[in-house]
Order: sequence, then C-alpha cells, then structure tokens
Amino acid sequence: MIFQYKFVTGEEVTVDVDFNPKISAVIMRQDEIERDKERRETRRHESLYKKCFETHKAPDNTEHDALRNIDIEALKKGIARLNPDEQFLINRLYLDAHTVTQAKLAVELGIDPATIRQRVVAVRKKLKQTLLKPDPA
Repeated sequence: MIFQYKFVTGEEVTVDVDFNPKISAVIMRQDEIERDKERRETRRHESLYKKCFETHKAPDNTEHDALRNIDIEALKKGIARLNPDEQFLINRLYLDAHTVTQAKLAVELGIDPATIRQRVVAVRKKLKQTLLKPDPA
C-alpha cells in the first residue's frame, strides 16, 4: 500500500508499506467510511446554514424579506439565550467562518463523537423550544 503525504511546505513524501491484503482491505474500508461521514456532516452544515442565514431574495417581495429577517433575528436571539457551552457548540459546528464536523470537534475536545451527537440533538431541541416560546422582553 502506498501512502502519499503532502506537507504545507510543499514537500511530498511517498511511503510504500507492505500489509496483509486483509488488513489493507480493512484500512481502505475505514477510509471510505470516514469520507462518507465527512460528506454527510458537510451536507448537514450547508443545509442548516441555508435555512438560517442565506438570504435568497424574491424579486419585489418585501413581505417575504421582512418575515425572513424576523426569523433570522429570532434565531440569533434564541442562540443568545443558550448557555455558553451550547453557544460554542452551535457556533463551532454551524456559524463560524471555519466550521468543523462533529467528528473533528470531538477530536478537538477529546471526547467521544457520540457525546457530540447527543449534545447537538439536545441543543437543537432546546433551541427549538426557545424559538417557540414568546420573547420575555
């Protein structure tokens, strides 16, 4: 199996390693699974971002624009009501200029990816409940 590394400096290194064919097949399958997870995470991020923040203006539809702006403002207020850890999670996964996948965030924080998934589900549920409540102001 040949591994190719490309470093930030531009240096390229190729390493040829002999593996048992069964081990090689397992490694290749794990790589495929990881790439599939990354693609799914990216699609989820893009979908949420589009729902929340992209502004697709309909021509001459000021009512639509006004309602969309109200929705975005409500979402921002809802996020502001979350505790700092929950805000960090939402910002890091969906809103930052350089978002990350749940799997990468789990590695950064040194916790299990399943824990991140559980937290995301809980935060989304809490955010949904927050958005459905009337504003206390």
